[in-house]
Amino acid sequence: MDYLVETKAAELRQLEVEINAEIERLEAEISAQAAEMRSRVNARERALQADLVRCVAGNPFYDGTFDPTWRTSVVMDLTAAIDAGRFDRLPILADALEEAGCDDYRILTHCRAETHARGCWVVERVLGKVGSAV
Repeated sequence: MDYLVETKAAELRQLEVEINAEIERLEAEISAQAAEMRSRVNARERALQADLVRCVAGNPFYDGTFDPTWRTSVVMDLTAAIDAGRFDRLPILADALEEAGCDDYRILTHCRAETHARGCWVVERVLGKVGSAV
């Protein structure tokens, strides 16, 4: 009987070792996956922050001008709404600017981009808050 108890105890100890090894393996796998996910999230956050900076600052090497004839009533109404926080209207502003004669791909592309913030360089120039240079 003692032999049977000792055998079963040894089997249980071996099973415990195997279970602990599997737990450690799973913990390491989860830890690696979490590190990978943190890395992806951090990269996406940096990309979004860079997009926001580009939205506000624009391209400092771009010396185009904003033609005052593009300031139609539709363009100005849309821009006022955007300035009040309706950033979802920026793609519509791109269409309105095109209809007003704007063919500047930097302005149009920026308006159609996904990320925008208060102080957007296009909105600021349409409203005349900054000089005529874009």
